[in-house]
Amino acid sequence: MSSRTLRSITFSIAMTKIALRLALTSGLVLLPAYASANASRTEQTVLSGDTVTGKITRSVPPAAESAPQAPSVATAPAPKPVVERASLLKGKIGFRLPAGFVGSQLPPGARMGNADVKGTVYGDPTHKQLIIAAEWRTPSGVRVKDDDHVFLERARADYIAQMQKSLPDYEIIGDKALRIKGIGIRQTEGISTFGQVRTLSTSLLAASGTTQAVVRIISRADDGRSHEALVANVLQAMRATR
Repeated sequence: MSSRTLRSITFSIAMTKIALRLALTSGLVLLPAYASANASRTEQTVLSGDTVTGKITRSVPPAAESAPQAPSVATAPAPKPVVERASLLKGKIGFRLPAGFVGSQLPPGARMGNADVKGTVYGDPTHKQLIIAAEWRTPSGVRVKDDDHVFLERARADYIAQMQKSLPDYEIIGDKALRIKGIGIRQTEGISTFGQVRTLSTSLLAASGTTQAVVRIISRADDGRSHEALVANVLQAMRATR
């Protein structure tokens, strides 16, 4: 396995670290516009459950505050929440995000080695969960089949090895091979600590043509039931999306 392949496999690790404002140490190019901006703080807040408070400046004079209030007018109904949708590998993998998830695109110019990276981090602050969906070019542009067993098994093995190297307390708690609509997927379950937050994570690795993709689902470790439900929701949505 070439060093470029190893860098590609470890990209999903870097994505998680970026989302949680951790330093990248695997030779990856830091995404400065995302790692240090407020967006990354939002993802940290999603998992930690912290709240941001501020002082409200009163700009209404006291006299105006005591003035009689006009009769209330019926307001228009609130618009329906927008349902986010993720699409990877030219639409071969796609799913609708559960209600409550809001996406934040990775900044333009994000790169992994020589490959341009496209991805979105979706956060649900209510349930303190994250879903990262990203894709990039295969090493040297090598072309792989939709269910390339050899490529995916090597990718998963290197991915696990790099996770264990980058995160001393990373522990594998499950892995399996899936096939959804002809696309081979390698699912890896793990538990580790990011910052001060103990987390569960599920990584779904896939590849087709000259593109690799990962969907990474992250929840707090103290809410395993919600994590399992979210993973099942995403997989079901993948099977249902046309």
